[in-house]
Parts: sequence; structure tokens; C-alpha cells
Amino acid sequence: MDKIVEGFYQEDIVLQGDLVVLRPITVEDKEAVFETIFHNEKVLQYYVAPYLEDMRRFDLEKLLAGYRRNKLIVLAIVEKSSGKVIGMINQCNQLNIYMHYVEVGYAIAPEYWNRGYTTEALRLFIDYCFEKGIYKVYACCIKENTASARVMEKAGMKYEFTSLNSMYYREKYWDLKYYSIEKDD
Repeated sequence: MDKIVEGFYQEDIVLQGDLVVLRPITVEDKEAVFETIFHNEKVLQYYVAPYLEDMRRFDLEKLLAGYRRNKLIVLAIVEKSSGKVIGMINQCNQLNIYMHYVEVGYAIAPEYWNRGYTTEALRLFIDYCFEKGIYKVYACCIKENTASARVMEKAGMKYEFTSLNSMYYREKYWDLKYYSIEKDD
């Protein structure tokens, strides 16, 4: 197995910033993750996940088991000053010996938008990737999600291209804007 691939995944990552701490999501975070993301229409306008009406339908243990099984990193975004879980950031693709890049996804509660939390979380995740030998980190957003595009730009990512009609979500096709940053940038 490739050294980069082998050393990237860790279940116990904790990354500290000025505003946020990124740490593994646990089953104790179920209510916060549910309310912040899966039961939040504003977040789900652009974050691709099903809206869940009832927390009993939200199986966080199953979600986390899938990430672990596939050796994908998923972390809670925790407000440093309060200790409150305000979102999540995750690895979206599996690494292999030929592909030393990571796709990252993120979501954060609306009351924390435009306050630097997401940008700092993304930057911390990017730095972790580069420390582990990843060459390129990329992310995408629905074209209309200008706030997410700004987050990527503030985190140092550069616009690459727009993929037309490439995702079917909420009964329509959406264009996706791709951004990336390379270790040498």
C-alpha cells in the first residue's frame, strides 16, 4: 500500500484553531449534528443530504460506521469558546496509490455563517491534508451557493471549472463549481 494512503486516515484527529476545534464526531453529538445539518432547511438548501423530520430517523452510528469502514475522515466543527458542535467537515473520496487528492465537504449552522468559522475549519483540514502528504485538496459547491465559494477562496482555494448539470438534487439538475489548492500553492 502507498505510504501516503496508509498514513492519512486517523480516527483520533484533533485540530485547533483560534475560533474552532475539529474533533471526531461521537454518538453523543447526535442531537447537535441532527439540528445543525439534517433538520435544517437553510443548510440543506445547498448541502446534499436528506431532510429528516424526526431525530429517530437519524442513525448517526450507521453514518459514522460507514465513514470508518471506508477510512474517510469526518470531524465535528466545535466553537472553541463554547464547546458547542456547530457543524461538520468531512473527506468525500477514498485515496488510492494513484490519487493523492482529497475532496472535502462541510456544513455549518446558519447562525455561524459569515463569522470565519467555516473558513478556519476548511483551512485547518487543508493543512492537515498537506501535513500527511496529500498533494491536492478540492471542493465543490452548487453554483448558486456564493457563500461557500467565498469560503473556499478565503481558505486559499482557486476556482478550476464549472461542471454543468452534474448533480441531481431536490428535483432538478445543478451546476457545480470546483475549487482546489495544491501543496505547492
